Order: sequence, then C-alpha cells, then structure tokens
Amino acid sequence: MRILLVVPFIFLIACNPQTQQGGKMLFDMDSLLDAQISLLGSTRATGIKQVSVGDQRDSVQLAAGSQTWKSELESFRQLGVINRPAYRDLYQIRNINQDSVFVKTFHASGDLPSSVELALTYSGGRLQRLSGTYSVHNNLYNMLRQVELEFGDYQGKPILMRYTVTGVQKMVVGDSVQYSLDGKVMVSVTE
Repeated sequence: MRILLVVPFIFLIACNPQTQQGGKMLFDMDSLLDAQISLLGSTRATGIKQVSVGDQRDSVQLAAGSQTWKSELESFRQLGVINRPAYRDLYQIRNINQDSVFVKTFHASGDLPSSVELALTYSGGRLQRLSGTYSVHNNLYNMLRQVELEFGDYQGKPILMRYTVTGVQKMVVGDSVQYSLDGKVMVSVTE
C-alpha cells in the first residue's frame, strides 16, 4: 500500500521542471514573456516594427491579439538558456544598487557553446529594462544577438513598450548576415 502512495509522489517530483533544475532558476524568462503576451493581448496592443536583413529594410504593422505577440516575442525565450542545469552554475551574478535603481547582471564565467549575458534594470521595484546578448558558437555557424526589452507601467504592472534585436550570423560556407529589428508597442487606454 505504501508503494502505491509513493509512486505518484515520485512521478510528480520527476515531472516538475523546477525539481529537475535543482529547484533554482536564475531568471524565469518564460514567465515574463507569458505575462507580457497575456497583458498585450488583453489590452489589444498593436505595434510597428522596422526590420532589416543585410541591405533590405521593411516596416511591418502588428495587429492586436495574443497570437501576434506570442509569435513576436518567441525568439526572446532563447535567453532562458541560463537556466539549463549544465550551465546555471557557470553564471556569476552581480547586484548593483544606485539611488532608486537596482541592476542585476548575469555573466557566463566559462566557455559555453551557447551563452547569455543579461542585465535586468529595476526602478521603484519594477522591471524597466532587460538587455542581453545571446551567442552560439559551433562548427556550423556562429551567431551573436543583442536584445533589449523596455517596459512602461500599465495599471501597476510592467508592460512591454519597445524591443530591439541586432545581430549577425555567420555560416561556415557562407557570408555573414547582419539583421536588426526595432519594435514599438502601442497600448490604447480606454477606461
């Protein structure tokens, strides 16, 4: 009888991602993005982004809706690589307090095949900016991507107002490709 009670408990612990990662996350990027997707969807936020790849430039209007923002913010989930169990202990964390601004930085201390450098800026206890660099180095390609998310305030909650991505990707047998994206979020306040 005891075995029947213990087996479901072990199964629940084994399936819990927090437990698999040792119970500690450096920064929960997925939760931040999920909350932003939900908030941007519920506020019917729209956007505009300027995109360039090599010499080509384009401007794109973003429609209101959670699916738009889910698609738009998906690539930022790569910053969650800092939580991989094999990498997590290789990051140095620094906390900097200046006046009412608090900055938390994550810096990779080892040579990793993919790594993230993150800086989180808080003011008045609220997230104002997330900036980071994501890099991948392997035998097939090298990639470096710099990202920034800027937040405003919407009814006491942080809401994404601007996001940028700049980067370069170099394939072994190809040329380097430079790209950039500058997105602005418009939230209509109707009360």
